[in-house]
Amino acid sequence: MTAISNPIQISSARRFVLLFGFGSVIAASWAYLALMIRDMSAMPMVHGFARMKASERGRPSLVLPVALFGGGYVAAWSAFGVAAAILQAGLTGAAILSPMSMKVSGSDLAGGILILAGVYQWMPLKQACLRRCRTPFGFLTTEWREGQLGPLVMGWRHGLFCIGCCWALMCVLFTAGVMNPIGIVGIAAYVLVEKVAPHGETMTRLIGVGLIIGGLGMALGGG
Repeated sequence: MTAISNPIQISSARRFVLLFGFGSVIAASWAYLALMIRDMSAMPMVHGFARMKASERGRPSLVLPVALFGGGYVAAWSAFGVAAAILQAGLTGAAILSPMSMKVSGSDLAGGILILAGVYQWMPLKQACLRRCRTPFGFLTTEWREGQLGPLVMGWRHGLFCIGCCWALMCVLFTAGVMNPIGIVGIAAYVLVEKVAPHGETMTRLIGVGLIIGGLGMALGGG
């Protein structure tokens, strides 16, 4: 019995290791992709935090607080990466997402994703998160945390607000291909402009209208 069960146990363990390793790679890829898209627009918040921390009495060292702030931010996006990897695995297992092109099959589903992203651009949650991301000083003054772990909590919360801004736009990559460089660059450029340009909230709604129109055209036109 032992001789028969060992190969099965080894096979199951190997399968688990392979699945866990593959899933970890996908999750890390999503987290890295999200951080790459958000990196440029997150710098003003990090600089603002460092300046406010440097103004504290005694001029404390900035290395650890900034590292903790960045660590909290990365942790939030890593959690998003895990969720996105689970979604990608589910869509692939259901034969909805091509494992090669990493884009959804069917213009109706792709159109639905665009419509969802467009509608979210108009929702109060999107606008609230965008306001927090557009005003580093406002975020830092309202979300400031004291203590050694304060910067970690602040970075985590900043990451959550950024996810609230961008998760629907990140889903648009499922329509163009998750690793499509044009889609990645386009979303990264828009995220940066949306955050720093004047009248960003108006721009968000206009883009939302465009996504809805594009999604309807794709779903109804079959192209």
